[in-house]
Amino acid sequence: MANIRTRKRKKGTVYVAEIRIAGHRSETGTFDKKSEAYAWAERREEEIRKGIPAEGEPAPGDMLLDEAMKYVISTPGKSENTRRDYLTSRRQILKYFGEDVLLSGITTPDMAKYIRHRTEIDGVGASKIRAELTMIRMSYQKARELGSTFESPEQHLPRPKLRRKSVEDRLRKVVGEAVIIDRSQTQLADDKVFAIAYGEVTLLKRVRINLQKKVVELLSDNGDKERYPT
Repeated sequence: MANIRTRKRKKGTVYVAEIRIAGHRSETGTFDKKSEAYAWAERREEEIRKGIPAEGEPAPGDMLLDEAMKYVISTPGKSENTRRDYLTSRRQILKYFGEDVLLSGITTPDMAKYIRHRTEIDGVGASKIRAELTMIRMSYQKARELGSTFESPEQHLPRPKLRRKSVEDRLRKVVGEAVIIDRSQTQLADDKVFAIAYGEVTLLKRVRINLQKKVVELLSDNGDKERYPT
């Protein structure tokens, strides 16, 4: 049964209705007329018994996406770098969907649009998008552990493919922009080339790699000698 209290304010009297039902949190509403307070209390009591949430609250089995992501981020045993990556993904996801989005509010078509937006509008690479999709999936999985009934909307979508770095890119990562690669008339596969060159250039500053001759030539180091990898 609702409890209606009268409160006097500078601008007049208002009526505060409070509902208390066992097993549910209490709810209150403030009204200018006593009849409005009774009408609201009667309606909300019936809605509570039917399992209808208050306006702005998730329905049973639903929750805020951000709440689920916070559970993921706070999982014990995660390194600081992992938590930092999680927080970065969370910021991007909330920037697109909004902080008040519910798990039930994101569909598979919504996720497809998100991927297109991140790829075509934001110009983000596949690795970052895949990390954000992983955050979505883990959040829905965590929410299901907490009683949610919703499946992750990204699970049936193909993930952006990671671009395989060329041998040039991988060697530049090892020795910097000074790497010059001569690919003329070589029949070697990238992996073979990388295996040959990697051991020679790891500790060098400037080199020229001739794939045809399988030669790693020093441009600046201790002397101008050539090295022939075995």
